[in-house]
Amino acid sequence: KKLWIGTKKNGILNYDAKNSQFISFKFDSKYKKGLTSNRINCFFEDAFGVLWIGTAQGGLNKFDKNQKPFQNYSHNPYDDESLSSNLITDLTEDADGRVWISFFESTICRTKEKLNIESGNQVIFERLENQLSKLKEQWVLRLYQDHRGYWWISTNEGLYLYDEKNDKLKGLQIKVDGALVNPIFYRLIDQI
Repeated sequence: KKLWIGTKKNGILNYDAKNSQFISFKFDSKYKKGLTSNRINCFFEDAFGVLWIGTAQGGLNKFDKNQKPFQNYSHNPYDDESLSSNLITDLTEDADGRVWISFFESTICRTKEKLNIESGNQVIFERLENQLSKLKEQWVLRLYQDHRGYWWISTNEGLYLYDEKNDKLKGLQIKVDGALVNPIFYRLIDQI
């Protein structure tokens, strides 16, 4: 495993332990197969070792570390199978192998099909215009699927539980010692 660091203004840094140095990947308008923004909001590595990178205003970047060039995906207002926005806030892979993407004030998307080695760069997105559309005016900060398949979704306005099978979304209130926890900015959700 390698160490990857997303920055606010300097793209992605990758630590090369063998040479004790950082390798930088930055946005360059002259290079079409490069990073689309220097502001990195999130990333994750899928089951195939591909790094998915969510940016602020640059959309989604996919980086296969063996092939080197970046594949870029962005919002196209004339294409319903594109991302719903270019300001990505979180990325994750569900139990079925699909990538879910959340945004700042836009509809949550996911890949239409599970990731596989044959699909390569041909990725089609679907916008989840179901119960999750109730969150499109919020900043979705974190998407997390628990071991039972339920989605825990944090936003700037609170925490939600989403039952994907039955398309049910429920707002949650968390109390600790009888006092309501301030619902703003639940950022990290994980089962450890």
